[in-house]
Amino acid sequence: MTRRRRYRSPGGRARSSYLPLFPNYVFLSGDEETLYEAVATGCVSRCLAVKDPAAFVKDLRQFQQLLSVGAALTPEARLEPGMWVRVKTGPFKGIEGVVMERRANRRLLVMVNYIQRGASMDLGDCELERLD
Repeated sequence: MTRRRRYRSPGGRARSSYLPLFPNYVFLSGDEETLYEAVATGCVSRCLAVKDPAAFVKDLRQFQQLLSVGAALTPEARLEPGMWVRVKTGPFKGIEGVVMERRANRRLLVMVNYIQRGASMDLGDCELERLD
């Protein structure tokens, strides 16, 4: 999963680069032999077993949906407690996350709970419903 970062060069030209949304993580689905082959490359330092694959895949699919519609995501390393919500309408309908405050702006934090990593986006005019 990559996100697009836009910036201006010192000469004023618009530039774009693609950065991993979750640096240092590779997501692999496979059996023990596949796992062994990945570790044997020397590029994987350790593996984390996923206890609830369905929930993990659900989390990753939410990010795929956000990226596919071009949401401007900001990676978040620390997850903060807050109100759990679901977006009710629009292109982000069904996305679940936590409402958080950053620099006096309301943002929606969407996360992969298993690795305690996430990304946030401006809430803008999103219509939210509280999840209990």
